[in-house]
Amino acid sequence: MSSKPLDVNDDIYSAISVSNLSKKYHIYDRPQDRLVQGFLRNRKQLYKEFRALDDISLEIYRGETVGIVGLNGSGKSTLLQIIAGTLSPTEGTVRIKGKVSALLELGAGFNPEFSGRENVYLAASIMGFSRVEIERKYDSVISFADIGDVLDQPVKTYSSGMYVRLAFAVAISVDPEVLIVDEALSVGDMGFQTKCMVKLKQMQERGTTILFVSHDANAVTSLCQRAIYLRQGKMLAMGAASEITAQYIRDVQEASNRTIQSAATDAPPPERQGSEASILPAPTCAKFQHFEKMAANFRSGTGDARVMFAEMIDDNGSQVSSASFDQDVTIRIIVQATRASTFSVNYKICDKNRIAVIGADFLMQEHELLSLRPGQQAEVVYRTRLPLTDGKYSLRISLTHPIDAHQQAIFFDIVEIAHVFEMMRSTRAKFWTQIYVPNSLDVNIS
Repeated sequence: MSSKPLDVNDDIYSAISVSNLSKKYHIYDRPQDRLVQGFLRNRKQLYKEFRALDDISLEIYRGETVGIVGLNGSGKSTLLQIIAGTLSPTEGTVRIKGKVSALLELGAGFNPEFSGRENVYLAASIMGFSRVEIERKYDSVISFADIGDVLDQPVKTYSSGMYVRLAFAVAISVDPEVLIVDEALSVGDMGFQTKCMVKLKQMQERGTTILFVSHDANAVTSLCQRAIYLRQGKMLAMGAASEITAQYIRDVQEASNRTIQSAATDAPPPERQGSEASILPAPTCAKFQHFEKMAANFRSGTGDARVMFAEMIDDNGSQVSSASFDQDVTIRIIVQATRASTFSVNYKICDKNRIAVIGADFLMQEHELLSLRPGQQAEVVYRTRLPLTDGKYSLRISLTHPIDAHQQAIFFDIVEIAHVFEMMRSTRAKFWTQIYVPNSLDVNIS
């Protein structure tokens, strides 16, 4: 998957070009083995080779915002450091066109003994700015950082939030053509994170190329056009941000299932019904067969229970392919247990970026969990309204065994895209939020 422009010269449109990039480290059992290895040369290997990055190749185009997702240790920060030029690759090449500014891991780039004020001048001078240019930008940097009286204190005394405020303010002040942002933004408070996201949107509009790492899948899908999925140093996939983050979330949920099932003492293993208990007979109903085929590419989970069918219908019982503002709809879900299972049946309505905007589950509805015997089916019906702005939406269905009031859950089945529909523009008025909630309104004229 790629959003590469058609019929263009890569050399003109490319902002970041990475070719066959690898980063290897030698891991020694004992510190002295490192010294001994120097004398042995190639006669004996006393180390284990660890590949932080393994043969990565990618192209990022000018004005594009690309996210990078992956578990801790997948190589995200290593890739950013090499692209930013603060770390050398073992193999491969990186080519960047344009002025680069990077906000990497917390602690990088500032002298801890210097004050915040001194570090602003230091960092800007390293980026190539003259003192006159720094003086001209200084007030805007300090205003954006908004860290108060600590500016003249050594940055080693700063909280992580204060540090990242100043570092981000410096990084964006140089008006870079390429901005590289690691997970440091997750440290700031909610108000500052919002200010940073607004600033990133403004930089996008000006055509800045942005490479963005975050564990927040919603931030990646809302900010980025494409995303890269790294796993154990390899590039597992690259494509549309919504598709890549959905794949990443599925993998995280499946890993969570394995962890919870092996560690949770209050969630006993599901009752087994023989080695073939998890295999369902092929559904005979044409609707079920169509749903099964459609959902096959978008589902994950343990398989203890499965979504056999889901639909969204209007008051006349017709499938909802387009809906009017605030329309009443019914979400009908048929589930079947493959093993004795107790679970909640949940739905989410997601926007085009796969961000959930409406949803419900049994716990929120204060309904007891559904308990089924192997092979037993149940129909679950939610009735709701669609107070949504115009655009395309999809229905996500999940079957979960909640743990700790749904703070954690075992995912029996997840169908990422169970139904797709479009909201038509409201004839009443255009509203600029994702969801409209009814208000009371009083106007008093004196």
